[in-house]
Amino acid sequence: IPRLAAAVAGVVALAVAALCLSGCLGLSKKVTVAAQVGDIVISEEDVTAYIEGFRSQDDDRATDSGWALYLSANGYTAESFRQKVLDEVFIPEASVRIQAQAHNIVVTDEELDSVIEAEKAFYEESYGADSWTSVLASFGYDEKSWRESEMNRLLKERLADEVVGKPEPTQDQLMEYGPDIAPRFNGKHSYFAAFDTQEAGESALASLGGAGASIKFSAFKKMAELYAAAAELAANAVEEQPQDAEPSVYSQANGMQDAGWGSLTNTPQNSNNSYTNALNKLEVGTVSELVEAEEGRWVLIFCDAAYVFQENDLYDTASMPADIWSAVHAAVRDQLREDAFSSWLATAMEGEAIVVNAMPSGLPSAVNNKMQ
Repeated sequence: IPRLAAAVAGVVALAVAALCLSGCLGLSKKVTVAAQVGDIVISEEDVTAYIEGFRSQDDDRATDSGWALYLSANGYTAESFRQKVLDEVFIPEASVRIQAQAHNIVVTDEELDSVIEAEKAFYEESYGADSWTSVLASFGYDEKSWRESEMNRLLKERLADEVVGKPEPTQDQLMEYGPDIAPRFNGKHSYFAAFDTQEAGESALASLGGAGASIKFSAFKKMAELYAAAAELAANAVEEQPQDAEPSVYSQANGMQDAGWGSLTNTPQNSNNSYTNALNKLEVGTVSELVEAEEGRWVLIFCDAAYVFQENDLYDTASMPADIWSAVHAAVRDQLREDAFSSWLATAMEGEAIVVNAMPSGLPSAVNNKMQ
């Protein structure tokens, strides 16, 4: 399941693609054409919506003066930034659609519904019921644009599976790509214990010596087991238990739980800002303050390990945590696949007409690049 909390680099890795098939959508109003790839029309409205969505993710970029400063600082004009969005987002996506059709690759509505429902369930488990719309909005999407984005992603994945497969990296390729990729996985490993009340959590924290206390792993594990056992006894003593209560991701049925490496695991606790912020403050071998991870659920976090990439780790992978090494290997493989697919797509589209029109006046992104 893709994780929305991914970092935005340059233009934003996640693309809001809104590609209109010319003559097939029954458009009732005149469309200003930004570009055309074969028979696929890319509307100026969709390009503008993408750029404005990118701007909305940062309060500084959202203002005209801040946007002008961003463009200038990164060597763009409004026109060149628009061109970058077309070149890196809309034109490749249109090309994928053309080639997917040529290779008889489709994604059904049912398949797309299933993917999006799984994503929605994941984030609502972390951020609460009915949070899906706000999660999308925080990344510049609405449900329609996210659906388009996921359609494009799935088409690209299936097309890439057919034309380039999943090439395994050689040792030389691991050494070439590894130094740039491995530092992404620097992070901390943690465990947590969950509590149904703030009072129980505070009592447990006091028994460990308070927030920031240096403790042994065995002490944290023993504390978690004791409080889980006490909670189970208390629950069994209650005559009537709610039958429709949904289990929490912070369920304490098993006492202490392994949250994995914060830089790797795609779990609700590691996508929770409160959890992540508390973990980032911890030194190895210390316990956090009591954290309200979700409404009515409190956790204590224990950091047992940290990893910072060293270039020699690629020569001696035994010095790298096994989970992180697996992630580095997979990331290099994905990069090789992306490079191979991009090269294949460029060759496949060589005979296809691509027309980019000049940027019209009056667009909201067309600000003066120099601060007055």
